[in-house]
Amino acid sequence: MKKRLLFLLLMVMVLTLVVAVPMSLAAPKTLVFWHYFTDRHDLMQSYAKEYEAKTGVKIDVQLFPGDQEVENKIEAAIQAGTAPDIYASSGSADPAKIECKARWIKAGGLMCLDPYLNKEWRGNYLESLLGNISFAKGNEYGVTPGLYALPLDAVNMQILYNKELFAKAGLDPNKPPQTLEEFLTAGKRLKAAGIVPFGAGFGTWLGISLWEVYAWNIMGQDGMVKAHNEGARFTDPDWVKTFKVFADMRDAGMLADGIATWDNPDAERLFAQGKMAMMYNGSWTFGVLNNTNPEMVPKVGAMLPPSAGKFPVYIQGGYGAVLCLNANSKYKQEAVKFLQWITDAEQQGKYAIESMNLPASKAVAEKVNLEGGIGDFADDVGRIIPVIGLKGRPGDVDTYIIRGIQAIVLKQKTPEQVVKECNAAWEAAVQK
Repeated sequence: MKKRLLFLLLMVMVLTLVVAVPMSLAAPKTLVFWHYFTDRHDLMQSYAKEYEAKTGVKIDVQLFPGDQEVENKIEAAIQAGTAPDIYASSGSADPAKIECKARWIKAGGLMCLDPYLNKEWRGNYLESLLGNISFAKGNEYGVTPGLYALPLDAVNMQILYNKELFAKAGLDPNKPPQTLEEFLTAGKRLKAAGIVPFGAGFGTWLGISLWEVYAWNIMGQDGMVKAHNEGARFTDPDWVKTFKVFADMRDAGMLADGIATWDNPDAERLFAQGKMAMMYNGSWTFGVLNNTNPEMVPKVGAMLPPSAGKFPVYIQGGYGAVLCLNANSKYKQEAVKFLQWITDAEQQGKYAIESMNLPASKAVAEKVNLEGGIGDFADDVGRIIPVIGLKGRPGDVDTYIIRGIQAIVLKQKTPEQVVKECNAAWEAAVQK
């Protein structure tokens, strides 16, 4: 009897182990998340840990530095059928970026979010800016209309300045220049004090970004419409003034050596080291500074690009990083739930404060008080370049604008020559 009882107990123990071992070894659902936020990787990992503790769903956060690098990797992974469940991309309105997202949609690697968004969730964002990550009915790319990403943060671009260096040159750090004449005068005083006045990544898209600010400032909405929508091109003599701004900065000795070939990190590095007084860049710079030289953050203010024309100064801006979901993910519902959680007001408030990036959500922007230089950026969200349906310039024209700015900086071409070349490229594109 005792032997039979012992045998039965052993059998129960064996059966318990047989059932329990597979259950204990069963891995939790894991969502793979790719991003390029070198300054926010720790924050993304903390979100992952918090979410796993809350839901049991693991988020495998993987960093790939450089927004273009990670997008190249995403495109290759989508084509190969190995794309992550969630990934960060750019919310830029650059036609190349939009065309890229169209390819991802057609390949099944980018999910339409419309079926999952309720009115309240979508209502947290500015509808006009969601256009950059949406496709309208009858779009030229032939993709199903809808919203295909949600913003993680907002951005705008201004001129950051070092208040200590301003004071060192005898400039009032609380009254940055507002006109181009004041800007050039400030630059001369900084240079006389042995300080590099101004820099930006003019070897990249930063040059044309600043130029477009002055195009709106000098030409106004009517001038922009005539050039882009009515086929006038850059025929008004005032278009020369939009490029002359760069010649004026050059002649005032404001520009850092090598600026014509700089990329963005070159400018950020010199500014973060306290070796350059002003830099044209985006609101994300505060996150970069906080990551590389936190002591610099309280010393930095932001100002609108100084006016050179009679029209309002509008700035570049919109949504910065956006979060996308893989339409071929085997964990679609879990990915949607994570997206909803990380874009919730509580998580977005934490993101705005800890990353020093502007919140994308209207609900968060109304509640979070951003002080100092990042607050200067936040105060000017109403100055974003208007969305009025301008037809895009041909890509060749933009190439001539970028190269033209570089040539002006290097004293290789005049503003008049650059305008002439841009118009020739535009005409050639129209004739194709």
